[in-house]
Amino acid sequence: MVRIGASVSSLHQATIEELQAFIRSERDSRQVKKVLVVKLIYQDYGYETIVKILDASLGSLSHWRRAYEAEGLAGFKPNHKGCKSY
Repeated sequence: MVRIGASVSSLHQATIEELQAFIRSERDSRQVKKVLVVKLIYQDYGYETIVKILDASLGSLSHWRRAYEAEGLAGFKPNHKGCKSY
């Protein structure tokens, strides 16, 4: 028999491992910071602690978590498209 708490914990562990793999392979430090924020949230660090550690706003933390939960790792990609060349 699988306890509900155990299955949730397993899901969190799989998520943490996915995020850690992304952190190891990503070269863009801005993307790494976003992923690290979400990883720390899933590791049960409090938002206030993460804000102090990574010097990010509470709004950013919430935004990055929602982006990950809605789109997975694709939610961390930059949205800017650059400017039109002349």
